Amino acid sequence: MYNKYTPWSRDGKVKLKRIWGDYRRPRSLDSRGCLALVLAHLWTKGSTVMLGMLFGCIAAITNLYIRFGRRLLPRVLHRIDGSKVKLPDQDDISLFQNILY
Repeated sequence: MYNKYTPWSRDGKVKLKRIWGDYRRPRSLDSRGCLALVLAHLWTKGSTVMLGMLFGCIAAITNLYIRFGRRLLPRVLHRIDGSKVKLPDQDDISLFQNILY
């Protein structure tokens, strides 16, 4: 999904990537780096300058990839069944109750 979308747009929205031949705008971070940047940002709430130094990007690019990753992450997690929050069924509830006693 990371390769289908691009952070580069004039209006600031995540859009489908247009590929003209073999030319693509080079990315500063791959998908794992973008995920790590978003998780580091969510975990530390550090400044973009410090995160940029950790990930080897300038502050503007760091901001762009944080926004891009935060917009893609819910879309990816929505497709994974194990990432959804749901109530346990009755068998799991009784199992959890028996563990406490």
